[in-house]
Amino acid sequence: VKSAFLEGYHAAVEGCPSYPQESWQASLLIRLFSLEKALYEVRYELANRPQWVILPLRGLADLMGEQ
Repeated sequence: VKSAFLEGYHAAVEGCPSYPQESWQASLLIRLFSLEKALYEVRYELANRPQWVILPLRGLADLMGEQ
């Protein structure tokens, strides 16, 4: 699912001046925003549903394990 989404996203933003032309730069940018979203989700669950915090923590661990 992730690969399909990223392929579609890349196709949609191709040529956009704010999207990096170099694929390695785009990958880093997407990782940054994914990390930001995962951390937001951890904060949200801690504040609202602490018993569910394991879910975004698993996603965060997966992101940290990616190379």
